[in-house]
Amino acid sequence: MLAKYGYIERVPGQTGRDRPWQLVDIEQSWNSEQPDEESRSAASTLSHAFLDREHSRMKAATLAEVPEAWRGKLPNVGATLWLTPEEAEHLGQAITQLISPYVDRWREPDARPVEGRPVRLFHNTYLLPYADRRRLSRRSADRTRHEACLPVGRGP
Repeated sequence: MLAKYGYIERVPGQTGRDRPWQLVDIEQSWNSEQPDEESRSAASTLSHAFLDREHSRMKAATLAEVPEAWRGKLPNVGATLWLTPEEAEHLGQAITQLISPYVDRWREPDARPVEGRPVRLFHNTYLLPYADRRRLSRRSADRTRHEACLPVGRGP
């Protein structure tokens, strides 16, 4: 189904269960809100596979040795924000615009800095289960604000 919608393609010469599929583009983005059930199902399948893969990659990266020059320069950021739908859309567009100058380096090796390395940036925005509750307790709101600004892996 993902191939039908242009998200993935077969790897030339690969068959069977040894990952014969690859992403069509180095940059992935899609809208989960689709006009029909089949398209929504494809988008949902893609979202689940994408998030599973990203989670595995991020966990593996925490075990990898980081070269000295890169230490302290690969941030982990998470934030819980109160946004309107328009602000959430604007934030996504701003992040996309911010990374766009670097995307072409993947496709054009001559544009890559000598000291550069592949770096994965993952951005995912979603509504929290309590998103419609306007009244959080003061303690809960303070804790959420504090936790949202902590580096990943640290808590109160």
